[in-house]
Amino acid sequence: MKLITKLLTIILVLSLTNCKDDKIQYDIDPTLKPYLESFLNKGRERGVNLTPEEDGLIMKFSNLKAPTIGLCTYSDPILVEIDKKYWEETSNYANKNDLRENVVFHELCHGLLNRGHTNATLENSEWKSVMCGGDTYMERNWNINYSGYRKEYYLDELFNIRTSAPEWSKVFTFSGDKGEIYANMDLSHPYATIKNNISYNIENGELKILRNTENDTPQNIVQLEDEITGDFYYEVSFKCRQMYSEQLSGISVGYANKEGDMSYHYFYFNENNHYNDCRYYIAHSECYGPFAEVVKPRLQTSQFNHFAVQKKDGELFFYVNNELVYRNDYEVNNTFHHFGLIIPNRSLFTTNLVQISTLQSGGSTKSSTMRKIPTTSTYIVPIEPRFVSIKGNSIY
Repeated sequence: MKLITKLLTIILVLSLTNCKDDKIQYDIDPTLKPYLESFLNKGRERGVNLTPEEDGLIMKFSNLKAPTIGLCTYSDPILVEIDKKYWEETSNYANKNDLRENVVFHELCHGLLNRGHTNATLENSEWKSVMCGGDTYMERNWNINYSGYRKEYYLDELFNIRTSAPEWSKVFTFSGDKGEIYANMDLSHPYATIKNNISYNIENGELKILRNTENDTPQNIVQLEDEITGDFYYEVSFKCRQMYSEQLSGISVGYANKEGDMSYHYFYFNENNHYNDCRYYIAHSECYGPFAEVVKPRLQTSQFNHFAVQKKDGELFFYVNNELVYRNDYEVNNTFHHFGLIIPNRSLFTTNLVQISTLQSGGSTKSSTMRKIPTTSTYIVPIEPRFVSIKGNSIY
C-alpha cells in the first residue's frame, strides 16, 4: 500500500512539473496589442475565430535587416517581429496607422491563419492581397494602398481568399466628359526666360523646359489666380527626354491642408528596361511612400503622351492616353488651386497642352487663364519614393 502511495505521489509530481513546463507563452508588446485585438475583431466579424491566448503568441519589436519590416517565425509559440526603425520612420506621416496595421496584419496572417505569400494581381495590376511579398517579383515593390474603400476589400480577402475582385480594380477608358475649359496655358506666343537654372521657351506651340539643377525637387509651374471648387479635369500632353531612366516625370494637383500647408497628389512614372514596361506611382505628399506601383505597357516616350487627373464624386482618377491607370479616394479635398508638372533633374520636358476643365454647380462655367510662366511659386514638396518590403518565413 505504501509503495502504491509513493508511486502515485511521484506520478502527481511529474504531472505538475510537466504542466509547468508546458505553460502557454503569450507575450504581446503593449504598443502592438491594439493591432492584435483589431485583427481578432476583424476576423470575428468575418466568421473567423482565433484564440492566440490559448495557443500561444509572442509579438515584439526587433531590429530587422533592411528592407524587411516584418517577420513571422513558425516557432512554438508563433513569433511576430516588427521592425523598430520602420515603426519610428512612419510616425510623422498621415497614413502611419494604415501602414502599421498593414504590416502587423500581414505577419499575423502568416502566423495565425497559416497563409503564405501570394503575388497575384488585380485587373489594374494592383496586388490582389495584403499577403503579397517575398524576396522579389518582377522587380516590384510591395506597396499597397491600405486605406479608404480599398481597406474593406483587403480585409475581406485576408480572411477569405475567395473574395471577389472589387469594382475599383476594373480598368476603363475615359468617357470624354471633361466639362468646359476653365483655364489653359497660352502657347501661341513666343516666350523665353531662365530662372533658378531652369530655362523656359515657347515656340511653335510647344513649351520646352530644360532643367539642369543639382537637386531633384519637382517643379510646380502652374498656379491658378483663384481656386477650383468641385469636379475638374486636369490634362497635360508631354514628352520628357532625361539623362537617367530611373527618374520620374508626371503631373500633380495640390491644395491647402487643415494646417494651411500645401498638400499634393502626385502621378508620375518611369520605365523598367528589364521588363520593358512602365511603372506608374500614385502618391500624396503627406504619406509615406507611393500608394501603389501600377504596371502597364511601355510608352513611346519620344512622342507626346496624354496624362490627366480627374476629380469626380470625391475621387481622383488618373489616366494615361485616356486609359484609366488608377483611382483613389485618399484625402480628396473639395478645393484645388495648384496644378503642376513633375520635371526631373537634367531633363528636357516638352508640352503642347496644359489645360483644366470643370463643370460648376448648376451647369455654369467660369473662365480663367493661367499665370505667365514661370510663376513666383515654383517649389513643391520633394517626392521621396519609399519602397517597403514585407517578408514572412515559410514553414520548413
